[in-house]
Amino acid sequence: MIQKLEAADVRDTESGPLIEVFSVLMKAMTGSKIYIPGKDYRTKHDNTGIKCTFKNVQDGVLYPMGRAILFVFKSPHYIPYKEIQTVEFERIKDRHSTNRTFDLNIERKGGGALKFTSIPKEEYQNLREYLGNVKNIPITGDDDDANDERFDSPSDD
Repeated sequence: MIQKLEAADVRDTESGPLIEVFSVLMKAMTGSKIYIPGKDYRTKHDNTGIKCTFKNVQDGVLYPMGRAILFVFKSPHYIPYKEIQTVEFERIKDRHSTNRTFDLNIERKGGGALKFTSIPKEEYQNLREYLGNVKNIPITGDDDDANDERFDSPSDD
């Protein structure tokens, strides 16, 4: 193990953010590529991941990253942006509902879809901006009415 660390130019003392130090060590020990959340996507609360549900049974965290979307749960899903045909936001425009969440459908090139549910509505603006404008993924079933301020997080009355 020590030889692996030395071969990977790991110093006796590493410093920096925990995720970066941990990633350097894991990469050196396993020889595998390590994926960490990018710095270009932040949630409304300045986090890198969004809590949601996959297939209505698996609670996990969705990470929009530099080259892909990663859903972390017992069986993670890694979805490179180049494999995404379109994304669709559902239940975002339902003004008469008390729902505080929306759904994200990802249609993959070559067929197949993934549906992530129970995403807090307060994350809609950042996620839509990131996927549509930063990553240039076509968004279907969406219109400018969803950009309405009524879809911000509920007040803490």
